[in-house]
Amino acid sequence: MTQQKAINETSVYRLTFNNEKEIYQIGTYGSNKVLKREIPKHITVEGQALEMAIQFNQNGNISRAGTIYIHSDDDVYKMVFQIGKGKFYVTKQ
Repeated sequence: MTQQKAINETSVYRLTFNNEKEIYQIGTYGSNKVLKREIPKHITVEGQALEMAIQFNQNGNISRAGTIYIHSDDDVYKMVFQIGKGKFYVTKQ
């Protein structure tokens, strides 16, 4: 969704995760139009190089490669974001 919005609106969009506040947000820089949703209580998100944020430019590409781990009660999923076309893949750990 975030990548598509960046492409369709030719704007930079950012997806950020905040475990302390148990929310994730999608929005553009300098805009007060931010989509904010709760992260379910049984899920936490752990970032490495991405520092809990994914940014898509107007072409749909990400600004930095990195990995995010999504922990649920029973499972861990690894999302790897690659530089280039904004593609990523998910594996169950």
